[in-house]
Amino acid sequence: LAIEALRLGERLRVDWQVSSDAPVELRMPRLVLQPLIENAVLHGIAPLAEGGEISIRIAAHGKRLNIQIRNPAPAPRPGQPGNRHAQDSIAQRLAYHFGAGARMDRRYDDGVYVCEIGLPLLPEGAVMDGIPVFNLVRETMPAVRIDGFRGVINTTSNFILSALERGQPF
Repeated sequence: LAIEALRLGERLRVDWQVSSDAPVELRMPRLVLQPLIENAVLHGIAPLAEGGEISIRIAAHGKRLNIQIRNPAPAPRPGQPGNRHAQDSIAQRLAYHFGAGARMDRRYDDGVYVCEIGLPLLPEGAVMDGIPVFNLVRETMPAVRIDGFRGVINTTSNFILSALERGQPF
């Protein structure tokens, strides 16, 4: 954003609203917000002569974390929807990391592009201990299959052991 602010000057404004209940220690896949904000600048703010404001809201609501990025944008042109590679990749990585409870919705509504992410807030043991470790193994060593596990039982470990006992692969 600092580089884009130098390039766009007063045409780029950013409003961050992070609620005090947002979990600052939540482990996330890399490069979730950065490409979405970059898209807001490149495809929304930069083409507009008057520029605009990117609004980023992050808040916890119950057992979910909600992230919303809004920016003014030119109307989509028929036949040129964009390749959506970054957004599709982010949605897939969030689903892989957080499971079926992860949601990513995007829409264009009357001159404003909105991207909303909803994530389950998992128990601390699941977030801090097991899931990132097993996802790291899956992402960096795709040929490795986890057939068993020994160690401290936490929420994630219990889930994995239960799946293995049912004969399901993990």
